[in-house]
Amino acid sequence: MKKKLGISFILSLFGVIGGYFTARQTLESGSLPIPEDVPFVLITLVQTGVLTFLLSLAGLSMLKYTPFTFKSKSGIGLSVVLGGLVGLILAGSDAVLFSRYLPTLTENEPAFSLFGLLMGVFYGGVVEEVMMRLFLMTLIVFLAVKITKKREFPSFFYWGVIFIVSLLFGIGHLPANFMLFGELSPLIVGRALLLNGIGGMIFGYLYWKHGFIAAVVSHMSAHIFMQLLFIPLFY
Repeated sequence: MKKKLGISFILSLFGVIGGYFTARQTLESGSLPIPEDVPFVLITLVQTGVLTFLLSLAGLSMLKYTPFTFKSKSGIGLSVVLGGLVGLILAGSDAVLFSRYLPTLTENEPAFSLFGLLMGVFYGGVVEEVMMRLFLMTLIVFLAVKITKKREFPSFFYWGVIFIVSLLFGIGHLPANFMLFGELSPLIVGRALLLNGIGGMIFGYLYWKHGFIAAVVSHMSAHIFMQLLFIPLFY
């Protein structure tokens, strides 16, 4: 238990950092009418830190009852490569495809942002992976193990879990899309589900096959490649 508490505490520190840069990015973008900067930042970072601690502790406590692992000796190189692929898909699909049909994307072309990079690395790479993989994917499989009294399942079961969590991950991004576009048309919803779902499927696969750290590294890599390479390349 002491080890789990220590890991959760470290993850919560990353969550606090992620919460800080998420708040700063929100303030910088002006997407929300926030009257007081300092209270908003403090509330966001504390909330994110506490949420990360509780969900990671719950996920770690269920982990031993599932075939998932926190880390493995393989998969880091693959994680970086697949993270780069996700970054390419996210930046490239908007530049090449979706901007043709969604003028808002052309009017709000992305540019390098230090806050955006650090938010992606710490909030996306750690907090979102704690929520979606370490907690939610683990919870679904944990419940299946308890209900069926089995520890292993066919591959299609894990792909089903990965798909469900990826779909929820995409749905979770719909409010941000509404703030950006001012509506949720079928194309906007489809874009959000597709692009976030691709990342979710890849990160979920890495969690299943190579452990939580592999998923975190891949998610971080996606944001690093996107901010430092693909956004300058496409825009």
